[in-house]
Amino acid sequence: MHDTKEKSITAFKRVECSFRKARKVLGTHVAKAEITPDHGVCTPSNEVGHFDFHPYKNIKMSDSFFIDGPIP
Repeated sequence: MHDTKEKSITAFKRVECSFRKARKVLGTHVAKAEITPDHGVCTPSNEVGHFDFHPYKNIKMSDSFFIDGPIP
């Protein structure tokens, strides 16, 4: 996960450089979610905006995500 849409797109494009089928396997759009402390625990973002998210066991996260747009 990343802290901004732009950083997610940048990371995806780096992956795509070495993984030609990235769009076919991983998808073509960016998803977004509002994560709150009720959902779980996040690590602080690093210098490229990446963070780890550890959801609580009985949380249904699929209702929190939506498609934010295509990856250019």
